[in-house]
Amino acid sequence: LDSQFSLTRAQRVRAAMFPETLVEEEAAMPVQSDPSQQSNVQRLAEPSHLLKNAIVHLINYQDDAELATRAVPELTKLLADDDPVVVNKAVMIVNQLTRKEASRRVLVQSHTIVGAVVRAMTTAADVETARCAASVLHCLSHQREGLLAIFKSVGIPALVRMLR
Repeated sequence: LDSQFSLTRAQRVRAAMFPETLVEEEAAMPVQSDPSQQSNVQRLAEPSHLLKNAIVHLINYQDDAELATRAVPELTKLLADDDPVVVNKAVMIVNQLTRKEASRRVLVQSHTIVGAVVRAMTTAADVETARCAASVLHCLSHQREGLLAIFKSVGIPALVRMLR
Protein backbone atom coordinates (compact mmCIF):
# COMPACT_ATOMS: atom_id res chain seq x y z
CA LEU A 1 0.00 0.00 0.00
CA ASP A 2 2.89 2.37 0.74
CA SER A 3 4.24 1.83 -2.77
CA GLN A 4 0.90 2.89 -4.21
CA PHE A 5 1.04 6.19 -2.32
CA SER A 6 4.51 6.88 -3.67
CA LEU A 7 3.38 6.64 -7.31
CA THR A 8 3.65 9.91 -9.14
CA ARG A 9 0.60 11.57 -10.62
CA ALA A 10 1.81 10.66 -14.12
CA GLN A 11 2.11 7.01 -13.12
CA ARG A 12 -1.41 7.00 -11.67
CA VAL A 13 -2.83 8.60 -14.83
CA ARG A 14 -0.88 6.15 -17.02
CA ALA A 15 -2.19 3.24 -14.93
CA ALA A 16 -5.77 4.45 -15.32
CA MET A 17 -5.56 5.18 -19.05
CA PHE A 18 -3.33 2.29 -20.13
CA PRO A 19 -3.71 -0.53 -17.59
CA GLU A 20 -2.04 -3.02 -19.94
CA THR A 21 1.29 -1.18 -19.46
CA LEU A 22 1.34 -1.81 -15.72
CA VAL A 23 4.17 -3.88 -14.33
CA GLU A 24 2.99 -6.68 -12.07
CA GLU A 25 4.34 -5.01 -8.92
CA GLU A 26 2.46 -1.81 -9.72
CA ALA A 27 -1.23 -1.98 -9.09
CA ALA A 28 -3.63 0.81 -9.79
CA MET A 29 -4.52 2.49 -6.54
CA PRO A 30 -8.20 3.11 -6.05
CA VAL A 31 -8.45 6.89 -5.82
CA GLN A 32 -12.17 7.41 -5.37
CA SER A 33 -13.95 7.10 -2.06
CA ASP A 34 -17.02 5.45 -3.63
CA PRO A 35 -15.97 2.42 -5.74
CA SER A 36 -19.30 2.42 -7.60
CA GLN A 37 -18.46 5.75 -9.27
CA GLN A 38 -15.68 6.32 -11.77
CA SER A 39 -12.91 8.75 -10.97
CA ASN A 40 -12.24 11.72 -13.25
CA VAL A 41 -9.15 10.02 -14.65
CA GLN A 42 -11.14 6.86 -15.42
CA ARG A 43 -13.80 8.92 -17.18
CA LEU A 44 -11.12 10.68 -19.23
CA ALA A 45 -9.48 7.33 -20.03
CA GLU A 46 -12.64 5.87 -21.56
CA PRO A 47 -12.28 7.56 -25.00
CA SER A 48 -8.65 6.41 -25.07
CA HIS A 49 -9.74 2.79 -24.59
CA LEU A 50 -12.44 3.15 -27.24
CA LEU A 51 -9.93 4.59 -29.71
CA LYS A 52 -7.43 1.82 -28.99
CA ASN A 53 -10.11 -0.84 -29.54
CA ALA A 54 -11.21 0.83 -32.77
CA ILE A 55 -7.63 0.84 -34.07
CA VAL A 56 -7.20 -2.86 -33.19
CA HIS A 57 -10.45 -3.70 -35.02
CA LEU A 58 -9.34 -1.66 -38.04
CA ILE A 59 -5.98 -3.47 -38.19
CA ASN A 60 -7.71 -6.87 -37.93
CA TYR A 61 -10.18 -5.86 -40.66
CA GLN A 62 -7.31 -4.84 -42.94
CA ASP A 63 -5.46 -8.10 -42.21
CA ASP A 64 -8.58 -10.13 -43.09
CA ALA A 65 -8.94 -8.31 -46.41
CA GLU A 66 -5.26 -8.78 -47.30
CA LEU A 67 -5.39 -12.47 -46.41
CA ALA A 68 -8.45 -13.03 -48.57
CA THR A 69 -6.94 -11.07 -51.47
CA ARG A 70 -3.84 -13.27 -51.44
CA ALA A 71 -5.84 -16.48 -51.02
CA VAL A 72 -8.37 -15.95 -53.85
CA PRO A 73 -6.18 -17.06 -56.81
CA GLU A 74 -4.97 -20.22 -55.06
CA LEU A 75 -8.44 -21.09 -53.77
CA THR A 76 -9.87 -20.65 -57.26
CA LYS A 77 -7.37 -23.23 -58.55
CA LEU A 78 -8.14 -25.62 -55.68
CA LEU A 79 -11.89 -25.36 -56.29
CA ALA A 80 -11.31 -26.57 -59.86
CA ASP A 81 -9.18 -29.55 -58.76
CA ASP A 82 -10.10 -33.09 -59.79
CA ASP A 83 -9.69 -34.49 -56.28
CA PRO A 84 -12.99 -34.20 -54.33
CA VAL A 85 -11.14 -34.01 -51.01
CA VAL A 86 -9.14 -30.98 -52.19
CA VAL A 87 -12.32 -29.30 -53.44
CA ASN A 88 -14.04 -30.03 -50.12
CA LYS A 89 -11.21 -28.44 -48.12
CA ALA A 90 -11.09 -25.43 -50.45
CA VAL A 91 -14.85 -24.88 -50.13
CA MET A 92 -14.54 -25.13 -46.34
CA ILE A 93 -11.80 -22.47 -46.35
CA VAL A 94 -13.87 -20.17 -48.56
CA ASN A 95 -16.80 -20.75 -46.20
CA GLN A 96 -14.65 -19.64 -43.26
CA LEU A 97 -13.54 -16.55 -45.18
CA THR A 98 -17.15 -15.53 -45.81
CA ARG A 99 -17.74 -15.31 -42.05
CA LYS A 100 -15.67 -12.11 -41.81
CA GLU A 101 -16.92 -8.93 -43.44
CA ALA A 102 -13.59 -7.82 -44.93
CA SER A 103 -12.93 -11.21 -46.52
CA ARG A 104 -16.50 -11.42 -47.79
CA ARG A 105 -16.13 -8.08 -49.57
CA VAL A 106 -12.99 -9.32 -51.31
CA LEU A 107 -14.69 -12.58 -52.36
CA VAL A 108 -17.70 -10.72 -53.74
CA GLN A 109 -15.44 -8.62 -55.94
CA SER A 110 -13.82 -11.74 -57.41
CA HIS A 111 -16.30 -13.18 -59.89
CA THR A 112 -13.89 -16.03 -60.67
CA ILE A 113 -14.07 -17.47 -57.18
CA VAL A 114 -17.86 -17.12 -57.04
CA GLY A 115 -18.07 -19.01 -60.33
CA ALA A 116 -15.66 -21.64 -59.00
CA VAL A 117 -17.82 -22.10 -55.88
CA VAL A 118 -20.93 -22.53 -58.05
CA ARG A 119 -19.12 -25.12 -60.22
CA ALA A 120 -17.88 -26.93 -57.11
CA MET A 121 -21.43 -27.00 -55.77
CA THR A 122 -22.92 -28.40 -58.97
CA THR A 123 -20.21 -31.03 -59.49
CA ALA A 124 -19.80 -32.00 -55.82
CA ALA A 125 -19.45 -35.71 -55.25
CA ASP A 126 -20.60 -35.47 -51.63
CA VAL A 127 -23.34 -33.62 -49.81
CA GLU A 128 -20.96 -31.86 -47.41
CA THR A 129 -19.13 -30.04 -50.21
CA ALA A 130 -22.41 -28.97 -51.79
CA ARG A 131 -23.71 -27.80 -48.41
CA CYS A 132 -20.56 -25.76 -47.72
CA ALA A 133 -20.70 -24.22 -51.19
CA ALA A 134 -24.36 -23.30 -50.68
CA SER A 135 -23.38 -21.76 -47.34
CA VAL A 136 -20.76 -19.64 -49.13
CA LEU A 137 -23.38 -18.39 -51.57
CA HIS A 138 -25.74 -17.69 -48.68
CA CYS A 139 -23.14 -15.55 -46.91
CA LEU A 140 -22.28 -13.71 -50.12
CA SER A 141 -25.97 -13.02 -50.74
CA HIS A 142 -26.13 -10.74 -47.69
CA GLN A 143 -24.59 -7.97 -49.80
CA ARG A 144 -26.06 -6.48 -52.94
CA GLU A 145 -22.79 -7.03 -54.81
CA GLY A 146 -22.85 -10.65 -53.68
CA LEU A 147 -26.29 -11.19 -55.13
CA LEU A 148 -25.10 -9.74 -58.43
CA ALA A 149 -21.98 -11.95 -58.41
CA ILE A 150 -24.11 -15.05 -57.74
CA PHE A 151 -26.49 -14.07 -60.54
CA LYS A 152 -23.63 -13.49 -63.02
CA SER A 153 -22.06 -16.82 -62.06
CA VAL A 154 -25.31 -18.68 -62.85
CA GLY A 155 -25.61 -19.55 -59.18
CA ILE A 156 -29.38 -19.17 -58.97
CA PRO A 157 -30.20 -21.99 -61.43
CA ALA A 158 -27.59 -24.15 -59.68
CA LEU A 159 -29.26 -23.54 -56.31
CA VAL A 160 -32.67 -24.34 -57.81
CA ARG A 161 -31.27 -27.63 -59.20
CA MET A 162 -30.03 -28.49 -55.71
CA LEU A 163 -33.58 -28.23 -54.40
CA ARG A 164 -34.81 -30.99 -56.71
